[in-house]
Amino acid sequence: MVEMALIAPLLFTLLLGMVTAGITYSRKIALDTAARDASRYGATLPVSNYSSLNAWLAATADVAQQSATGDLGTGVAGRSICVAYVYPSGTSATDRTTMLVRTDAGDTYSTGSSATCFADGQPAANRRVQVSLSRQSTIEAVAYSSNITLTAHGLTKFEAS
Repeated sequence: MVEMALIAPLLFTLLLGMVTAGITYSRKIALDTAARDASRYGATLPVSNYSSLNAWLAATADVAQQSATGDLGTGVAGRSICVAYVYPSGTSATDRTTMLVRTDAGDTYSTGSSATCFADGQPAANRRVQVSLSRQSTIEAVAYSSNITLTAHGLTKFEAS
C-alpha cells in the first residue's frame, strides 16, 4: 500500500504526459497531411475556374481547413492558415505573388515579392503553391504544462493549365 502511494503520483504524471503528447503528435500529423493535401489541390486547380485569384486562394484555404479534421476550426488557439500563389513570370504585380492568411480575425490578402508563406528555397522562376499551417497545443503532466506551436508546410509545383 505504501509503495503504491509513493509510485502512483509518478505513474499518473507519466500517463498524463504520454496521453497529451500523443494528442499533440496526432495534431501535428493532421497539420502535415492538411498542408500537403491543400498544396496539391491548389497546384491542380486552375485559377481560371474562379472569379478572382482571391477566390482561388480562399478555396485552397478551405481545403486545408477541412483536411485538418477539426484541428484548424474557428476558435482553435493560434490557428493560422497561409496560402500563397507564387507566379514569378506573371503579367501583373498581383499575378506574381499573392497570399492569403486566415485567422479567427478574418482573411487578409497581400501581394508583392514578400507575400509568401515561408522561404522554400525554390528557384525564382518556379510557379508554385505554398501552404503553411499553425496552431497552439499543450503538453501536460500534472504539475508541468508546456504550450507549443505546431507548424506544417506544403509546397507543390503549379501544374494546372
